Amino acid sequence: MYKEAKMTSGNNDRRIPGRRSFLQQLGVAGAVGLAGCAIFGDNDQIEGPITSLRLTEVETDNRDAAFDAAWSVSDTGSELSSVQLTLTNLDTGEQMDTVSPSVSGDSASDTTRLVASGENGEGHQYEVECLASYSDGRTEIETATETESEQPAADGPIQPSADSPRYWEYNGQPITLIGGDQQDNPFQYINSDDDYDAITWLDTLASLGGNFVRNVMSDRDSVKFGTDNIYAFDRTDSGYDLTQFNTEYFDRLDTYLAEAQSREIIVSIELWDGWDLYGDRWDAHPWNPANNVTYDESTTTLETAWTDDPIQTTNPFFKTVPSLNDDSTVRQYQEAFVQRILDITLHYDNVIYLPHNERRGALEWSLYWANFLKDAAADAGREIYIGEMNDKDNHGSVQPSLSRDVFEFAEVSQHSELNGEDHFTDLAASYDELASQPMPMNAVKNYDCSDDGAAMVWRCLMAGAAAARYHRGPLGDCDWGIGLQDKAKVHLETQQLVLNAVGGAYAVQPHQEINHLIENRDGKEVYMMADPGRVYAVYFKGAGSVGLDVSDVNGNVTVEWRDIENRSWASSKTLSGEVVTLTTPQSGHWAVLVRP
Repeated sequence: MYKEAKMTSGNNDRRIPGRRSFLQQLGVAGAVGLAGCAIFGDNDQIEGPITSLRLTEVETDNRDAAFDAAWSVSDTGSELSSVQLTLTNLDTGEQMDTVSPSVSGDSASDTTRLVASGENGEGHQYEVECLASYSDGRTEIETATETESEQPAADGPIQPSADSPRYWEYNGQPITLIGGDQQDNPFQYINSDDDYDAITWLDTLASLGGNFVRNVMSDRDSVKFGTDNIYAFDRTDSGYDLTQFNTEYFDRLDTYLAEAQSREIIVSIELWDGWDLYGDRWDAHPWNPANNVTYDESTTTLETAWTDDPIQTTNPFFKTVPSLNDDSTVRQYQEAFVQRILDITLHYDNVIYLPHNERRGALEWSLYWANFLKDAAADAGREIYIGEMNDKDNHGSVQPSLSRDVFEFAEVSQHSELNGEDHFTDLAASYDELASQPMPMNAVKNYDCSDDGAAMVWRCLMAGAAAARYHRGPLGDCDWGIGLQDKAKVHLETQQLVLNAVGGAYAVQPHQEINHLIENRDGKEVYMMADPGRVYAVYFKGAGSVGLDVSDVNGNVTVEWRDIENRSWASSKTLSGEVVTLTTPQSGHWAVLVRP
């Protein structure tokens, strides 16, 4: 498409407000020419003050429209002070993005990524303005335009990718899932106050580029965190009636899934959780025979008092299936409850399923509900995807997913009970186990509130996980994880930038497959994903220095450091040699991109 040029020059003293900075993608060599800009289309070039400016649309697998602005500035008579690129939606007049790459000397060139957040597939026309400022006070401005393709994302549910079976695809495109939220059961927080509102959490996650949340069908936080959790059943004067559903409970679920799907966010639904039904929680719950008018203790295997938590003993409620206690009296109401959930979830394409959180009891429980889900979905003409969160063996063995054909992904959250290199070692071992039967490896919960908690999603990504999420952190203080607190936000933002740069985790090899390319690691927490010769993305949990073998690159490499916690890019550098030294600019969490 021809790029229209509008050429001006002179002393243009003005401020261009920036919105947010995005990843600068390097690699375009500067041409030699006069000071100023020239714009060239697909087949022609117009000489002018700035050597060149090209705007090209970049296809994305999210809701954002993205463009690469390839520019080159050269002036033998004066030093460059700055270069600023601004992307504007010409149809609405709104400035969408502003980036100011680092420049020095009398010439510079770069390819800079500019993003129009939330405008993918809208077909708008965009203009990029290149503003070059010189040490003698002169400024030069050039513009180029491009119309974004009005092609909405292909229709397609979340499912294991046909081309990359270790990862997911959504809307027909492979996708890496990252996320976080503030509660285990966010559907219960619909229409809550601003600090504890589930829709606000979805908006925050989407603004960071995140696309993955967890929703347990839980009700255990009654009268807490700014809203009342409600039960799934109606209450009579004599107790709960398990034949009558509470409409609001299921309306909240419907609303939450609709809001998540509108933001292209994937929801991992968990049916059962042992932590809901013991002690005071069991004492008050409708499933307890003492609290409902539908069955009593004499006609079921359930007990009215149950104080053991799931680590100690399994509540008989989670043994009702035929191969265990075969309690059909209770099971018929469990089945009706799950079917009511499916009546809602099967209308959405952004849902995957786990039968049970942290299953420590018999595998037969998960198998029964996995098959129930499959059969009900098939009756409705839908195909769904189910995983297994095993917490019985070695912090979450993937063996049940490998040995039972009812499961299509492995959920390895319980690896995050470990820290540091031990956490990564377990992740890498599970990834390797899945080589015989490739399937997505999810980590929907990553615990800890320290620096190690912040590092956990990085380790998941570098170990080849298809999905990873920061676990809940609802009150600003730690509650098993950092959720969507500020500490998580800065990491999620950079993770999305890195994933965009490498083309998604499915486009590169994980650390354990290419760790021979890192020298002098010496126990430091440094992890990598790379497509050797094309791109290397390295994460440093703290200050450190390693050697990186880039012998697959023919020529020099550009190194760009991202200060994760300060949300800023350090100046890029060009390095040469078959092994380059990567040394963090200072302490803290860092990501670095290395490319030809």
